[in-house]
Amino acid sequence: MVAPDCSSGLLAQVFKAYIVGMTTLLDKAMAELRKLPDDAQDAWAYMVLDALSEEDGIYHVSDDERRGIEEGLAQADRGEFVPDNEMAEFWRKLRS
Repeated sequence: MVAPDCSSGLLAQVFKAYIVGMTTLLDKAMAELRKLPDDAQDAWAYMVLDALSEEDGIYHVSDDERRGIEEGLAQADRGEFVPDNEMAEFWRKLRS
């Protein structure tokens, strides 16, 4: 596979707009996302694309998501939290 010549013409303009048009924060986030396993990258991509597809630019939770949020808040109200060591293991696996 040969990389396209992006030094001039329309392709150069598109490439420059893609690179320059990204904020520093978004560029940093993308760099971090690239480090994740493929399935995690896909999960984030689906969330972003779904949020961007909303006409008003606001993500609207589904009924299932709302029930999950409400249950999580109820668990927190009851003091039911996952132990720190289990959370540390979860994040370690997610990052590997």
